[in-house]
Amino acid sequence: MRVIRVRVPVPAGLTEDVEIVVELESQEQASPRPRPDPAVEADLSVLAGRASASPYLREAAEGLLGLKYRLVKMDTAGKPEYVRFMDPFYPGHGCGEVHANHLLFTRGPHRKQLVRMPGADERSNGVRFSIAGGIDQAMAAAAAVKLHSHA
Repeated sequence: MRVIRVRVPVPAGLTEDVEIVVELESQEQASPRPRPDPAVEADLSVLAGRASASPYLREAAEGLLGLKYRLVKMDTAGKPEYVRFMDPFYPGHGCGEVHANHLLFTRGPHRKQLVRMPGADERSNGVRFSIAGGIDQAMAAAAAVKLHSHA
């Protein structure tokens, strides 16, 4: 439910502000939050169990799904180091990696744009955005480089 608060000036003779609250209810049910597939969820659980894991790890993964990125399980012999994220409109190439406490954007063409953004940490293998204290900067970066269908 969405709440909109409106303050109006006090009519003459009253000494306090009056608050009018309008509540809007949608007739449609809210769509469920996107969730990763079970194999990716298992890898995210391993990452979330690390001592260095951000409490915002799952929120970051869900944010990427909400932006229409795909999360891909990496084939590893041992425990996963990260989960790959891909833009369906960049066929055959990943955009980055979800690590326990950061997102790493690995596409070279995005580097110049991303390094100028708040929170960017340029590395030899990409541009890192911490999710240790929240996901806003990482999600802004993900949204900035996301392609959308022209269909």
